[in-house]
Amino acid sequence: MIDVVLNDDHDLIPMIKWLVAFRNRNPHGSTGIISIREFLCGGFYEAFERVQGYAEKTNVEVLWFKEKRTCDEPLINSDLLPLGYFCTFCNIEHNPEDSIPCEDLHCNSILCSRRCYEQHVELKHTSSNTLRRPTFKFG
Repeated sequence: MIDVVLNDDHDLIPMIKWLVAFRNRNPHGSTGIISIREFLCGGFYEAFERVQGYAEKTNVEVLWFKEKRTCDEPLINSDLLPLGYFCTFCNIEHNPEDSIPCEDLHCNSILCSRRCYEQHVELKHTSSNTLRRPTFKFG
């Protein structure tokens, strides 16, 4: 029998595809535009936090969110726009594909560029010894 010690609990949680429906807040009283986005998260509470954070930063109303696999046609087979991330450092929305996660073992920051990553590390992790330097790939 092999004894294995797992250090990172987040590696045990599978990423699940979620859908969220938003409505733009319209100060003039008419119904706002409804949009549906998709994103990956590990579980309900993580998805809830991500949806609420996005709604607060973009001033939209959350109509619903649920796992994509529990949706009906045509949503279950559709390719939707991804839910963007907000840079922890500069607070600008960016694509999930362009994200740079902080390499500190205890930091959940997601950054939009190498410049923001370097400034984040300089301000937050200068005395931390848990930081692993990322390898940036430029095409």
